[in-house]
Amino acid sequence: MKLLFLLILSSFLMGCASSKMVIVDVNSEPQGAQVDVNGITIGKTPTRIELQCVKTWVGLMYSPDGWSYSNSTYELTVYPSASNPGQSQTKRINPCQWKSEEPATMTFDIGLKRVTPTHKFDININKE
Repeated sequence: MKLLFLLILSSFLMGCASSKMVIVDVNSEPQGAQVDVNGITIGKTPTRIELQCVKTWVGLMYSPDGWSYSNSTYELTVYPSASNPGQSQTKRINPCQWKSEEPATMTFDIGLKRVTPTHKFDININKE
């Protein structure tokens, strides 16, 4: 009897978490830039990567849609190649927010020049 209860309980708990892979097409202008995901080099543009979305059922009392999403935010950084100098760029993506069945697309324009502010701002916060 206890064994049957444990089997039912374990099958129920296994069904409370799910995972899906989201395909992301990464491109850059100019092409041939190094792509890093969370600090790990995965290739050069254009490339296709898969990012994982993990969610766990926590119930409607704890989340508006009943699901808790693991830390699924990925940081993609694209570095220019030596033959095409430019500025590196970083973007963040959360694959759990991608609802389409089509691949997501991220495009980086690493040929842009770095822009610096032309006005200086001073912010004073008085703690009284």
